[in-house]
Amino acid sequence: MLRKRWQSAGSCGSGRPQDPVELRRSWARPPVEKPLTKKVRFRRSCCKRFSLYHSANKSGFFLTIMFYSYILRSLRDQGYYFGHCSNLDLRLQKHNAGKTRSTKARRPLIVHYFETFQTKSEAYKREMFFKSLEGRKWLFENNIISLR
Repeated sequence: MLRKRWQSAGSCGSGRPQDPVELRRSWARPPVEKPLTKKVRFRRSCCKRFSLYHSANKSGFFLTIMFYSYILRSLRDQGYYFGHCSNLDLRLQKHNAGKTRSTKARRPLIVHYFETFQTKSEAYKREMFFKSLEGRKWLFENNIISLR
């Protein structure tokens, strides 16, 4: 026969109440006041940790992540590289450390131009615009990039 936790085979001897309601009350912890905000950690697919702040009083999260669409310029061959990311400083370090195959032979790189966005999809669309023929024309007209 299966027994519940509060049922015992014989006398308990520990002085604990045998009534399930009293047992629940005796094991109850005092209420803990929750802070207004607590830090929530989660992992992204690129193995970077981002932090969100969740409000205990309001529903929803407060994002602290900005996304960037950027143009890097190579000091070796004066060429340009277009990309998007969520942490521009970390991404530039990865490019200059040689951890990106497409820019490994073109090091050192500097940030030539960048734009900030609220969502990753907006940053990606802007990167695709920079890589398109119309985007190249726009970059030339606004003197952001020039001929090599």
